[in-house]
Amino acid sequence: MHRTLPTFVLSAIVICSVISSAQETFGQSQPVNVSVFSDVPIPEEVLAVAEQSASHIFSSAGVDVVWINCIHGPSTIPDQGCSRTYGPRDLVLRITYHVSTATSDAAFGVAWLAADGSGRYADVFWNRAQELCTNSNADLAQILGNVMAHEMGHLLLGVNSHSVTGLMQARWRGGELHRVAMGTLLFSPEQAERMRAHLAAAGVSMALSRNGRPGIRP
Repeated sequence: MHRTLPTFVLSAIVICSVISSAQETFGQSQPVNVSVFSDVPIPEEVLAVAEQSASHIFSSAGVDVVWINCIHGPSTIPDQGCSRTYGPRDLVLRITYHVSTATSDAAFGVAWLAADGSGRYADVFWNRAQELCTNSNADLAQILGNVMAHEMGHLLLGVNSHSVTGLMQARWRGGELHRVAMGTLLFSPEQAERMRAHLAAAGVSMALSRNGRPGIRP
């Protein structure tokens, strides 16, 4: 007992030091890196406004977003980071015509989650964004950005993350589409706190890994 205690104390000090270092490195707002791919010939200006809309939503939740565009086009060149290895604070969105058979007719997209609620990849349905646009006074880019934020929310919040109000509602009707146009369809304070905690934990995990410790062990 007396021989193992110093080792335990030393380990605790190292772990606390790593956590403190991670908090200093990543700050209060834990950024999430989002790689965007597309099977759709989406206009560059539409994607730019969509990403700005999604960034506004996450900024309101205290989360910064770094966009990595991986779309080939006449005037676009994919970012160099598109071929990198993804880490715990990296998400991948694909804008696609394809609508998964695993989703309901009202779904905007699908977030691919494991049984434990973890996930990194989501599809955004272009056709559904266009359908929503025809039924609202919001433009296509605004709607696409809100849909992107909704699917990112599923990846950061895990299973059972739909809510009865706000951005994470399963169905958007007139009131929600009006708020999309106004830029006020947002995450709830509780959802924002959960996402920040998720990203902070990911930052600590990365710091532990860089210090040669894959995780905290007993």
